[in-house]
Amino acid sequence: MEDFESKTKWRYSGENELLLLDVSPSSDPDELNINSALVCNLEQMKKDGAFSSVRALFESIIRYAASDDAVGAWGFSDQKGIEVASSFLKDAILGLLPKPLQSSYRKAENFAIKQI
Repeated sequence: MEDFESKTKWRYSGENELLLLDVSPSSDPDELNINSALVCNLEQMKKDGAFSSVRALFESIIRYAASDDAVGAWGFSDQKGIEVASSFLKDAILGLLPKPLQSSYRKAENFAIKQI
């Protein structure tokens, strides 16, 4: 860990962290060319409701990496940002409804038919 910290600006927080690195080959086998990095403090993300479970987060990372759309850490970050923005808009619209209707909508949403 100290070696990685000495070569980057990242510092270990002491909490559970996941680093998603977008790297490119280097001519020096002891060197890592990091193009971009997504630092995920899993404990803070869970507290903030960024994901429902660590399993779900890892599944979304694996599916993204296996997809044709995978373009590195930036792409994954952008994809998750769009999902958060969509969720925000939905919550904002639902916030205009009375509480009982919000609750009923959320329950019914789980039974909605989806085109899969």
